[in-house]
This record gives sequence, C-alpha cells and structure tokens, in this order.
Amino acid sequence: MISKLKDDFDNDYNVIVDSIFGYSFKGSIRSPFDVILKSLSNCKLPILSVDVPSGWNIEEGPQEGCIRDPEVLISLTAPKLCAKHFKGRHFLGGRFVPK
Repeated sequence: MISKLKDDFDNDYNVIVDSIFGYSFKGSIRSPFDVILKSLSNCKLPILSVDVPSGWNIEEGPQEGCIRDPEVLISLTAPKLCAKHFKGRHFLGGRFVPK
C-alpha cells in the first residue's frame, strides 16, 4: 500500500479523503503513518480532511510531518481551534450547530 501511495496516487485517484487520525490524536506520528502522511503531502491531488487534518495539533494547527494544508476541511459539529490556521474551503457537518 505504501509503495502505491508513493508511485501511483496522482495517476489513479481524483481526490484524497484524509481521516487517518481523529481530533483526540496526541503525540508524534509513528510508522507507518509518517510515510503515509509524507506521501499524501507530496502528491498533487486535492485533499479533503475530516474534522482535523491528520497530524495537526487540535489547538495549534499544523505540526511537523502533518498533512499539508488541505483544500477542504469538514468540521464535525463545530470547528476545532486549529481551524483558525486553515485557509481553504470550510464546511460544517452535523445537525447540532445553531444558526
């Protein structure tokens, strides 16, 4: 799978949905996820991240080795603090968000 990420991503797919880690992720990124995130960050495809881009700190935003700025962020229920560092299209999902 990892060699597939490195070699064929840009040719075989149209978009990447990033939902590797959830908002409760803490600590450093370990193998094999470090290689996967690096491959995703180096590809040319648009990335759509769910809730928090993988590897971002929930409050401080991008960290070393994390997903590069995705083109789309879909926040579940409400944006997390790290969303203030996000510059792409932002959507809110969930029915518990007041108008």
